[in-house]
Amino acid sequence: TLEFFLTRHQFEEPGLVFRNGDKGESLFVATSAAVDILLPLKNGHHKRVASFAPGVVFGEMALLERKPRSADAMLLAPSVVWELSRKNLERIEMQHPEIAQRILLNLSCSLAERLRLTTTELRLTAEG
Repeated sequence: TLEFFLTRHQFEEPGLVFRNGDKGESLFVATSAAVDILLPLKNGHHKRVASFAPGVVFGEMALLERKPRSADAMLLAPSVVWELSRKNLERIEMQHPEIAQRILLNLSCSLAERLRLTTTELRLTAEG
């Protein structure tokens, strides 16, 4: 049932899924390629802040916060990328509230885990 609410994007080669500052209307999952989350720097370079394996959700912060994208997402190899828009998430909430609840719980757990890892990294940096 969930596939009905997703948009399929075929990336024939590595490339940008979204850019820093883009409107955040959806989250994504790449099926067969890793995704780097890159923070653009003033000098024109990028700082990689995260790398996600295939199957890991990315882009959810902008969707949940209703704010612009905070970084670039770069697909590292060809892949199918599934997109869940805010509009379709709202449709799921109306038509299948139990599925929407599971999606939001999983997103919350994922964000909490990422925050915990960041806290651990900051602690190790401060102590080291």
